[in-house]
Amino acid sequence: MTKARDLAGFASSSVTTTASDGLVLKGDGSSTDVVIKNGANATVATVADGTTNLAVVGAVTGALAQGAIQVGNSSGVAAPLTKGAEGTVLTAGANDLSWVAASAGGEATFTATGAIAAGNPVGLTPTGAISVLAQTVGPYVPSSIAPTSMGGLYNNGDYNTSTNQLIQYTRYTNNQGQGITLVSSISGYNVTYPSGTNGLIPPNYHTYLEVIYDSSTNKSMILQAGSAYVGTVSGTGTSTVVNLGSIASISQLQALFCFGGAGKIVTIYRNSSNGYLESRVGTISGTSFSWGGIVTLVSANTVNGYHGLQFDPDTGKVLVLYRDTTSSPANKIVGRVGTISGTSISWGTAATSTAFTDGGISLTYDTNVNKMVAVYPNLSSYPEALVATISGTDVSFGSPAVIAYSAHAGFYSTKQTVFDPVNNVVHASLGNSKYYKLKVSGTTVGASGFPTILYYGNLVYDPDNQKIIMLTGTGSVPANLVINPSSLAYVGFAAESISDGATGKVTVVGGINTNQSGLIAGTTYGIAASGTALAPDAGTGNFGVALTASNLYVTRGTP
Repeated sequence: MTKARDLAGFASSSVTTTASDGLVLKGDGSSTDVVIKNGANATVATVADGTTNLAVVGAVTGALAQGAIQVGNSSGVAAPLTKGAEGTVLTAGANDLSWVAASAGGEATFTATGAIAAGNPVGLTPTGAISVLAQTVGPYVPSSIAPTSMGGLYNNGDYNTSTNQLIQYTRYTNNQGQGITLVSSISGYNVTYPSGTNGLIPPNYHTYLEVIYDSSTNKSMILQAGSAYVGTVSGTGTSTVVNLGSIASISQLQALFCFGGAGKIVTIYRNSSNGYLESRVGTISGTSFSWGGIVTLVSANTVNGYHGLQFDPDTGKVLVLYRDTTSSPANKIVGRVGTISGTSISWGTAATSTAFTDGGISLTYDTNVNKMVAVYPNLSSYPEALVATISGTDVSFGSPAVIAYSAHAGFYSTKQTVFDPVNNVVHASLGNSKYYKLKVSGTTVGASGFPTILYYGNLVYDPDNQKIIMLTGTGSVPANLVINPSSLAYVGFAAESISDGATGKVTVVGGINTNQSGLIAGTTYGIAASGTALAPDAGTGNFGVALTASNLYVTRGTP
């Protein structure tokens, strides 16, 4: 305690001592009410008139460890916060400050739909929420049948919605062109083939073939040049067989395209003897099948290439698109609308589009916008899309849109495109390992790419699993790929675990996700066929590059 004699010279009102407070200093009301100086007569602190704030002059020293800072604690008292680990950053929680690992930037916050584990790949739903992003392309599954086939475009099929099975027809090359039918089941990304050949079709094959399923009669039609077969599926699993009914002859068929519905089949083909473009209507009755008369569309040898044919369920009309070699300039796409009546069909006036093709045309119907979407190679062999609209017996066209500015294999089958009614997009297998999703807006088409699939072939939509089945092959055996047409837009990887309905952080493109394990530094990763796990990229989609076993640099991959 300061002795009283040490306070001599100070006004008694300014300096006092009390038992409870000790030394009390009072100012005299000047602008700087209280001034504290050291032995060198240097001011170290002041109190301004009318305030209770002590202003420290110069640096404050105290017993803080190097790198530590003082923050207010739960009692409102300053307390030290020790320095964080190397590379960590200071973040604010609900009440306190803390040190956390740095994300290296590239983070955004989203609301989860469904539980998401830290490190999961995520994508945006149409509502702007995020969900776990699963693999888009399953494993390549070849058939176990012994004879070889041409695979690819000579491997055709359709989905039986009654038995929930894939009905598949493929031709042999080592048995006089003999063909077989395969009845396969689909579970997730797995394809289960029958144990042996079934539904063996006599030698009479041709390059062009179609397989269609008619839900109104629960029959499968197999059509090829010169013959048509009615098939009935019975049994389950690998014991399933296709019983072939009667054969109806169809002569001089060069290219065949068809659709099913109400027991009626429509074909369009180029007569191999005179080059005319012709059509016929067929009728299923039990296991029997009969053709109506031939109706000629073009009575001249002026149509070349493969033709697109599709049914419009909203108008009940048929649309055919073909390449006219006599147009000026040549090779414009021409369309005609067909009306079925009994066992015959009549065709409306030909309408010429502004699109050109040097190959075939694949045509599908978009039930979301009630329009046809044609995909074909343009005169530069670039894949191009064209929207067609039916009105009465007329057809009108939008402007052609290039899908990709690189050459791809041509279109040889209507089934190289298929509509996905869940995500409202058209899927297109372009060849040269390219695969695209097409979205119609008005009378134009926008495209987004899939990763390299390594194969191409005809496409079938599976409404039970809501997946696309690619009917393909290596040139030796037929094979299938199951494709997940998810509409989720790839975002990145979850930076933390996020419960359903909660918000959480996602490492987006350009950031480093630190929630992985078992990665090999320097390796590019995609999503494995097994689900959401990462696997070295081999057509699985380039999602990022491993920096360490746990750190993934997120890149602009496409699932």
